[in-house]
Amino acid sequence: MNHTIPTEQEKQWTALRREAKTHAENCRKTVEDFAANSSARAAVGRHMEELAQKTALIGQSLRAISDISTQNRLLALNASVEAARAGAHGKGFAIVAGEVRALSAKTDKAVADISETVRQISATLEAARADMGRAKEIGSAFEAQLSTLLKDAEALKSL
Repeated sequence: MNHTIPTEQEKQWTALRREAKTHAENCRKTVEDFAANSSARAAVGRHMEELAQKTALIGQSLRAISDISTQNRLLALNASVEAARAGAHGKGFAIVAGEVRALSAKTDKAVADISETVRQISATLEAARADMGRAKEIGSAFEAQLSTLLKDAEALKSL
């Protein structure tokens, strides 16, 4: 049996190959993890788009509520006019008209508050979209670098 003792250079090459194999595996895992991260970012983007659509629907509902409030104010005004014409007999009608007017004012205030909150949410979503776009660009560049690194590590592994 002929056993040769490996030279120092052969030992170094063996160690280098083993290290290259480990680095290649680490790079492959990093590429896989990054792909999973990209999928998660895409899901976040879809959820943000869904939120933007829902805030638009809230805005439409608020416009309808505001229109109803405007109509109620007009009805209250007409009721006040009719109550005045009726004199003492219209006193109860005047009280109801005043209550309707007060409810319309509260409704208008609530609509304004909600509209401002929706506007702020929309602005935050737009900023988040811009940030996601930048993250996507950075991620794409990083993914390309990782792929190159993986190819280089695979080439080293085959030495």
